[in-house]
Amino acid sequence: SPEAPGHTQPRMPLSWCVVMADSRPYATSQPLQDWQQVARVNEHYARIHGYGFAYSQVGAGVSWDGKPKDAPACVHPDRGSRSAAWCKIPAIARVLLHGVGGRPCKRAMFIDSDAVVTNLTMSIDDYLDRARAIGDEALAGDEGSSPWSVLLSNNYWFNPDGPCTGLLYVDGSNGGCGILRSWWDARSDATNQRHPWEQAPLADGYRFRRELGDRLRVLSTSRNWLQSLPAAANEAVDPFVLHGVKASYGPRYGRILAALLEAAASIGPTVASQPAVEFSRLNATFAERLFASSAAARCQ
Repeated sequence: SPEAPGHTQPRMPLSWCVVMADSRPYATSQPLQDWQQVARVNEHYARIHGYGFAYSQVGAGVSWDGKPKDAPACVHPDRGSRSAAWCKIPAIARVLLHGVGGRPCKRAMFIDSDAVVTNLTMSIDDYLDRARAIGDEALAGDEGSSPWSVLLSNNYWFNPDGPCTGLLYVDGSNGGCGILRSWWDARSDATNQRHPWEQAPLADGYRFRRELGDRLRVLSTSRNWLQSLPAAANEAVDPFVLHGVKASYGPRYGRILAALLEAAASIGPTVASQPAVEFSRLNATFAERLFASSAAARCQ
């Protein structure tokens, strides 16, 4: 039936939104830098599967010329200035609270600017289903339900039992935003602007469970980092995402990105969906405004 005058039909929610955040811009003149090539591959991937895609340039008001990557990019009202790595937390929360392109996001996958989807035809759900099928303990008992709120990739091979915050999955309807808020509010003054940045308090939260509980989990079967490229014959290779992709690491990485860009441009969407893509420039105070908004009650 026709809509009543003045009535706007709600837009269909997105099953997943792919989120990236970096102090560097998405767009620039040619040639594209490696992080921009990575972003374009990941954007194409989102479009192929009908997901939302959001790229946030954090600390957009900061003049980055000559600044190290640990320069302040976002501010916590009590903890002070934090580096761009921390800003991923409110960037993800912003997408879960406000959606992408006017469409709400049920779940979000955050992916670092040196991590790229290598299997463009594998959906996120297919990847998680695969992990469940091969016995990943993070998804045990997950059939038909969602006992997890935040799934983190494994920090293999650096620390096989620890989490890596460069690739993570957040369920917006199952307490995920609350974990993001607890993570953002964590007292970790020593790593506000120093490695391992935001990963330190979350690793502690996972290791000791503290107030984050068992809804924060690590995918033990993920293998996103390689010790060498090409991988050694006995090295497990993740079928979905490769982390640590920078042209400065060697020409092989540059060739991988070039091949993925070419492949991504040639694959059409697998679902009929209008693209939901958003590029934003967020200054250093965006997190404080976000969590002070009425919508942030969902993150309590």
